[in-house]
Amino acid sequence: MHRIYTSRHGAWRWPFALTHRHGLRCGDLMFVGGQAALDRDGAVLHPGDAAAQTTLALRQVEAVLGELGGRLADVAKLIVFHVYGGAAHEADLLRRIRALLPGAPPPVISMMPLPRLALPGLAVTIDAVALPAPDAGGPPRAAARPRDHWPFPSDGEFSHGLRCGDFVFVAAQMARDAGGRATHHGDIVGQARATMANIGKVLAELGCGLDDVVKLNTWYSGDGTDADWRKAAEIRANAFRYPGPGATGVPVPGPFPDGVLLRQECWALPPLDGVRRPRALSWPVGHWNWPIPVSFQQGLKVGKLIVLGGQIATDLQCKAVHPGDMRAQAANVMESIRNLLAGFDATMEAVVKLTCFYKTTGAPRDLAGMLAVCSACFAEPGPPITFAPLENLGFEDVTLEIEALALLD
Repeated sequence: MHRIYTSRHGAWRWPFALTHRHGLRCGDLMFVGGQAALDRDGAVLHPGDAAAQTTLALRQVEAVLGELGGRLADVAKLIVFHVYGGAAHEADLLRRIRALLPGAPPPVISMMPLPRLALPGLAVTIDAVALPAPDAGGPPRAAARPRDHWPFPSDGEFSHGLRCGDFVFVAAQMARDAGGRATHHGDIVGQARATMANIGKVLAELGCGLDDVVKLNTWYSGDGTDADWRKAAEIRANAFRYPGPGATGVPVPGPFPDGVLLRQECWALPPLDGVRRPRALSWPVGHWNWPIPVSFQQGLKVGKLIVLGGQIATDLQCKAVHPGDMRAQAANVMESIRNLLAGFDATMEAVVKLTCFYKTTGAPRDLAGMLAVCSACFAEPGPPITFAPLENLGFEDVTLEIEALALLD
């Protein structure tokens, strides 16, 4: 498939030298890396002003899509990383974003509140996946909004799920009832069951089931320990028939607004004639493993899509290698990604999107060094990247987790 890369919209750049471009189009799929309110020198505009930064970030998404031959109306999925300001603040951001997005049905959206973002004063980062909308020659779109499902705020309505041809995107789901109230207070295992049930309801409205999920992302309340990860990991994994999806799970400090302890989003590929699509797997000998048996896969290929679950620098017993050394762990993780792709006879050139979660250290040079390692793995031009800082990662002494999407030509 022909690939188009862009970073020429001229509005901003990260204050690091990177091969990564802001956007990439491969066939009809368009990927936009994390967009933020920065100037040409990488300085933050409107420091701390989430409302103003949201508008600028979405305008950047629009500019990137424009250079890829797309529009805001083509957006199918958004992830919004924002500095935590409570439930009312998040609801206001949802309303602002919805007001700037044209078209119906609306895309899916996943809101990820964090204590801070990559640069001081940065309050919002937005990345996007887009496909041509029906009026631009794309396939019909169908939205899922189950009647007994929790609601988005008034004037901030988004789709819980969206089917665009062969792709189904599910917005971040939570353990909430039809009135929007959190259920299973203080019980992350109970909330995990309820959240998976909500994902199942959304998928069912779009002709899919949990067996069709290829990518799962989980943000859970935790302090970065093996014990925290185990609490609900088995519930999440057991929801899927082997081989399950590629999965990424990272902890966030404290609960989400209103006592929600985890949020989960996913991608699915609908069955063909009622049958789950064939899956190929990549799991090289000696590759790291989780501390308990799970259905999740390290590398999964369905059709031309390759999903690599979040990669971390650990050994077969899930103990960190190069403990606390972000640059060395980045090199280890990128080698893992290279090896997983090789299992599908693919190279790094196949990668269309990276997302990097990294441990906040307070030292900008650590972020710059880690990104330099990642960037050096790609020839110019490199794929879009989104990076989000966390207080901790899922296991002790792990400093970063990187997930990848790839498409075969």
